[in-house]
Amino acid sequence: PLVATRFGGLTFAFLVWIVLSFLLRVSLTLWSWNSCDHSPLALLTAFAVGFLLDCAGAAYAAVLPALYLAVIPQSLFARRWHQRMLTAILVVAMCIMVFSIPAEIFFWEEFTCRFNFIAVDYLVYTTEVLDNIWQSYPVVWLVLGTVAIAGAFYAFFKFCGAAELWFSSNQPWKTRIAVFCGILTAALLCLFFLP
Repeated sequence: PLVATRFGGLTFAFLVWIVLSFLLRVSLTLWSWNSCDHSPLALLTAFAVGFLLDCAGAAYAAVLPALYLAVIPQSLFARRWHQRMLTAILVVAMCIMVFSIPAEIFFWEEFTCRFNFIAVDYLVYTTEVLDNIWQSYPVVWLVLGTVAIAGAFYAFFKFCGAAELWFSSNQPWKTRIAVFCGILTAALLCLFFLP
């Protein structure tokens, strides 16, 4: 299986991202059902393009972690403290992915669109925006829910044996470099050919 490789954690994170993105897209489609084109072709096109863009985002995010996983020696990868560090990074990444779902929903509720330049503009006024978010939304519950869901994802990863397969993997360095080159190529293709 794909998780029984040096890139097992990255593969799992990718699958979590694709599932969460699909569920978000379904939710926003149902929310906007009365104002969207819900012909089968339009829906299929929207979901296909959305899936492609989700994969592109995942490819961009995966380049640096994949490079790290490709070049570190097996002696370091197999160390207990290093595996704990990778586990912590995976859980934090899943927290960020899970937290982005309600953030996108609240953004959609206010602007009727996905994250765009308005979201980037928000970063300029960080203090005002954070104060507004704190007053308008149940931030504590959202954070607790995010941690719980991300923890549940990792518990599934661990208790189904995938974490053990990941950490016991021992891929040759040529294979690891080839996988990294594949991820880098996918990210570059997306960068140059996707709008």
